[in-house]
This record gives sequence, structure tokens and C-alpha cells, in this order.
Amino acid sequence: MINNNKRKAINWNNINNTFYEVLFTKQSEQYWLPQEIPVNDDKLCFELLDKNIKETYEYILSGLTLLDTEQTVGITYIAQNVDNLFQKSILGLFSGFESIHAKSYSQIFQTLCSTKRIDELFDWIESNGALQKKVKHIIAKYQNINNDDDLFIAMVGSLCLEGICFYSGFYLPLLLAGEGKMVKSGEIINLILRDEMLHTKGIGFFAQEELKKYNKDKQEYLKEEAKKLIMEVYNIEKNYTEVLYEKLHHMIDDVIVYVKYNVNYTLECLGLNKEFNVSEVDVNPIVMNGYSTETKIHDFFSTKGNGYIKTTKVEELDDDVFDV
Repeated sequence: MINNNKRKAINWNNINNTFYEVLFTKQSEQYWLPQEIPVNDDKLCFELLDKNIKETYEYILSGLTLLDTEQTVGITYIAQNVDNLFQKSILGLFSGFESIHAKSYSQIFQTLCSTKRIDELFDWIESNGALQKKVKHIIAKYQNINNDDDLFIAMVGSLCLEGICFYSGFYLPLLLAGEGKMVKSGEIINLILRDEMLHTKGIGFFAQEELKKYNKDKQEYLKEEAKKLIMEVYNIEKNYTEVLYEKLHHMIDDVIVYVKYNVNYTLECLGLNKEFNVSEVDVNPIVMNGYSTETKIHDFFSTKGNGYIKTTKVEELDDDVFDV
């Protein structure tokens, strides 16, 4: 927990772990804004979608908007309580991107939906019990940081939100984009996904750094607590998936496989063993292709793409980037 007796300034010329520099640089290079992507190109396609697919797509964007709205502020609870100034700075940077993500969904909404429909969807956000439950379960961890143990668990909660809770929503947009539908909206989702993967890596690393403060027995106890929370979030997410895809029932099993894949990834980012016997070959290949964070579109004039950045070149994000 942070010591408030003395105020210190961050010194980026004296970094105690080069991974902090990697995280800050990568996130900075990935800067983008939703208005740079011509979502209007998807409008005709959206109107031609099957009614159930269209409605599910709208609900997905609604749920994702709530997650990023809460995470924009929620992640700052952790930043306020860490004593590592590099972590504090990076978490603040992550928070800014969460705000961009929340704004991005509105960019899609205002292009594809009427004002009346948008109001209906935001009412749905507040009335959907499964959605509210999964957000409140994590936010409670943020708002109850009273000691170092609580701080570690809050980091795990953030890791769950970044690494698990978004992916039931990402599934359908990635699938449609891979089929050549809602491509520009899919580009926004892919850009958001790229950021969330970086956040999952970073926060997982911060949580592992917290564990180093404890003796072996306490570490094992906290790891069990972390795994318990992750599985609680998985079960809540599974229930939400069944609600979210109710009108696309044939997709539910595939979406849950995708969620399991991301649970495994989240556990790995925390240094824990996988829980499910699921790998990328078990995930729908179209969705898995959309999961890739490598540059996909290079046409400067047609779309932003997840590889075009105004002032810097973004390299493919893979595990080797973090070997420091």
C-alpha cells in the first residue's frame, strides 16, 4: 500500500525493471481514436443482418460499454494504492485507453442506431441482472482495498475484467468481421482487443510483483484466492453468455469455449496453470484470426487498421515482446 508521508516524483531515467518501459511504450504507440475509423461503411450491412444477430450485436456493444465505463475509473483505485510509481503511471495510461474504448462503442451506436434505440439499450444495461452482477463482483474488489492482500485481489479482479469479461462480447463482432460483415466496427473491436491484451499482460505482471512481497506459504494462499476469484468470474461470465446469446443459441457453446481459452490466458498472465483443456485450435478459426493483433489492413485511405499509427510504427504484439 502507498505511503502518504512523502510525495515522490517518478524518474523514468532510473527504471528498476525494463518491462515498465515496454508497457508504456507499447501502449503509447497504440494510440488511436474511434472517429478515425469509417463506421458509417457498416450501416447498410447492419440493416441487412438477421434480426436476432442485429439485436445481439446491439446488446453486446451495450455490455462492453458498461465494462469500459467502470474500468476507466475502477483501474484508478488500484493506481491510487500501489507504491510503485511506474505501475501508477502505466495504470493511469491504461485508464485513458479504457475511456477511448467506451467512447468507441458510442461511435458505433450513433452510426447504426436511432436515439430511441440507444436509450432502450442503455436501459437494458441497467436492468440486465447477469451483466450488473459480473461488473459489481469486480468493482467490489476495487472499492475495498484496505491492505496489501486486498490490493493483490483487486489486481486479480482487474485482470479478470480485462482478460475474461470482454471476450463473450468480442466473439460475435470478430466472427462477423471475419465473414466480411461489419468490418469497420470489427476494426474497432480489434483495436480494443489489442489494448486489452496489453493490459492483461501488464496487470498480470503487477500482480506477480505484489506476490513477491510475501513468503512462500502466503504466496500459495493468495494464488488460491486468485484462482478462486477467476473461476467465480468465469461462472458469472458463462451465465452472462447464455443470457447474451439467448437468441443465437447455436453459438453459446462456441462462445464459452472462447471464454475458457481466455480464462487460461488470464491464468498464465498471473503465472498460474491453465484450468481448461482448451487451446486456440478449439476456438472458431474465424474468431481466432480476429484475435490476432498483427497488422491486418494497410490501406491508409480506406481504414485506420490496427497497424496504422500516426507517428510511430506498431509491431506485432506477441509473448516475445515481454521477454525482458
